[in-house]
Amino acid sequence: MAHSNAVLRLSAVLLLVTAIVRPGDGLQCYKCTSDSDPKCETNPQETENCDDLPDFSKITGGLLEVKPACLKAVVQDNEHGGRQIVVRSCIVDTSLMKTCDIAGKMNLPSNAEVTFCDSCPNDLCNNGNHLAVSFLTLLLPCIITLILSPIH
Repeated sequence: MAHSNAVLRLSAVLLLVTAIVRPGDGLQCYKCTSDSDPKCETNPQETENCDDLPDFSKITGGLLEVKPACLKAVVQDNEHGGRQIVVRSCIVDTSLMKTCDIAGKMNLPSNAEVTFCDSCPNDLCNNGNHLAVSFLTLLLPCIITLILSPIH
């Protein structure tokens, strides 16, 4: 019985490490605009890997610290009755300029403005639901309990 508990604990630890450490995975963000996809506003589906962004640190010779981030921005289109367009994508976060400052300087028409902008460094964090709970967060207390429980 003690042997099976030890194996169970080891399995739990390996599962935890596997869930946390994912080598080779780049940052994943939702990518859409509510202008062309109405689901983008509340239930985005399409994702992109931010590793596909150009490596600006190579372009600048390493002068800028550049890291990917997920972006959610709301643009108000004043030309079309103030309609709001939700944009979700990968964006670069630099050491000189914050992500939302970059979004505010996007090539927007003069009659459009960014009314909301938020960036985040975690996978699929630009879904707009900051209360979303990852599977790992739900699983973590169970794994810790398994590891810390006395062996019978």
